[in-house]
Amino acid sequence: MRFLPAVVLTLASSAVSFGTNILANAILGRSLGVAGFGEFTLFVATAGMLCAALDVTGSRHLHPVVLARDPALTAAAFLRGLGQAVTSATLVVLLLESPIGDRLLVWIGGPGQATGISGPIAVAVACLVVNAHISKIRVGLRQYREMSLAALTPAVCMLAGSSVLAGCGWLQFRATVWLWVGANFVACLVGTFAGTPLRFAGWSRSYPAAAAGVRAYLMQVLNLLGVRVALATVALSGDLGEVGLFSVALSLVETLNRVPAVVTQVAVPELARSSEELAGERTARLNRMTVLGSVVACILLALGGSPFIHAAFGDEFSRAYLILLALLPAALGRSIVMNLTALYTTQGFPWVLHVAAIIGVVCNVAAAYVLVPPLGGLGAAISMSIGCIAWSGTLVASAASSLQRPISDLLAFRRSDAALVMGRLKAMRRDRHPA
Repeated sequence: MRFLPAVVLTLASSAVSFGTNILANAILGRSLGVAGFGEFTLFVATAGMLCAALDVTGSRHLHPVVLARDPALTAAAFLRGLGQAVTSATLVVLLLESPIGDRLLVWIGGPGQATGISGPIAVAVACLVVNAHISKIRVGLRQYREMSLAALTPAVCMLAGSSVLAGCGWLQFRATVWLWVGANFVACLVGTFAGTPLRFAGWSRSYPAAAAGVRAYLMQVLNLLGVRVALATVALSGDLGEVGLFSVALSLVETLNRVPAVVTQVAVPELARSSEELAGERTARLNRMTVLGSVVACILLALGGSPFIHAAFGDEFSRAYLILLALLPAALGRSIVMNLTALYTTQGFPWVLHVAAIIGVVCNVAAAYVLVPPLGGLGAAISMSIGCIAWSGTLVASAASSLQRPISDLLAFRRSDAALVMGRLKAMRRDRHPA
């Protein structure tokens, strides 16, 4: 599938997934309340953090580049994913059975919910690891329909399941946790077998070990810290209500990053096949387009965010709107980070990525230390925006120097960009409706 049709398909799937997720979260928020929704959010965030922290090989980030160049390594890549899932689940169980794990469980579920959730967390981490590997494998093989279907599955399962449980009056914390775990397990099956099933010929072929995998692992941990450290600072304050408000605002703002996330996913295999000069030119153009799209999306969300929160989540979540506004600069910064990371991914994750991320995390933590105690979730949102702006600014300066282009070439939209997109869209229309 060519680049632009792949982007359009994946964006359409992402938009449907976003709407479905919002509806599911609205049901959960109204049924669980602000504090209960905050507890569930902490569970999901903790599973995600453990998934990233335990993927020490970082191999899933290499799949798009490796499989774009050698699709015969699909079986070896999938085997790595299964091995990483079993290893991660085992380490999670060992961690949660330790004294540190007891404190972590109380932090996630509260004193009344701590018992019995170590199993769901371990299964959830295993499913997240497998899903992450399958998604990257599909991208490397350019099977975007299958990837989109698997990405949509958890949202559909959560919406259907939460609707049924809420209607029966069974939508409590534990039921919601198991529902989320089941939704991700179904996504594993769909991602593996739906559409064009993954072909597992060539199990004997070994996956290339690379130092880039370790750098990719460090990068994913820093990426997660850049997004989740703000949520962690709110959670450490002990106010689950603020966690719930911040989570609603963050879930809405993160939808703005779906466009650059999709573009990055589709771009990595294409950039891996391109010359260095052509990859730089394509990266600059994609970044210009994404910046413009993100600015427009931020304006629309700022205008429609308040009535949407009232309609979807109720008056109890109305204060989330101020947090949402404070997070908009973070969304713009993250979109730039995602696009430039696509270019650096094909270059083996150079250390400039890590330096920029560390600068962002340090700025985030320092600002949170000052702002979260008096302002709660709003302070965490401001600190996250400060960190993301510092992070993206460092990457832009580095990319401009590396590509020998002015900074405006990476940020300022051009008429030629619009003409290119319109030309590609007309070509797609001609292909679908030939004369």
